Amino acid sequence: MDIQLRGGRAARATRAVVALAGAVALTWGVSAAAGAAPPPGGYPPGVHILNGNGKDSKHTPCPAGWVCVYDGVDYKFGALAVLPGTEVSDVEQIKLPDGGTFTGDDGISAWVNNSPVRYCWYDKKGFVGTSHEMAPSGKDRQVSPSDGLKSFRPC
Repeated sequence: MDIQLRGGRAARATRAVVALAGAVALTWGVSAAAGAAPPPGGYPPGVHILNGNGKDSKHTPCPAGWVCVYDGVDYKFGALAVLPGTEVSDVEQIKLPDGGTFTGDDGISAWVNNSPVRYCWYDKKGFVGTSHEMAPSGKDRQVSPSDGLKSFRPC
């Protein structure tokens, strides 16, 4: 049996996914690292810090329903999560609470897509350059080229 959502059902389903992701955020407390203040103006809408210490090599799991990127292979070091549907046009503009950034050798090196939304990452800012798929329920422990993920969005 093939079921398709139409009209109001599709809107309700979308709101339910966003509400669930918001509930996960409150449960997991993924806004900013404990005791650290976000940068002036806060983080872009839908972007939450998972591990705000870019020097801490611990693995931080990606919450269910979110898309997460990490500045270290094997899902370590500084990490952020985005709500499904969120776009990040320049990861280098996001500053971690410890002052670190996702630039140079500290660029994004791994991702996890725990959302139902198909994402694409690009090797240039502004969704330019080579596109790489981030399939729903997929992950990549080491993007190629290393530190190459510069922007990402639903595709």
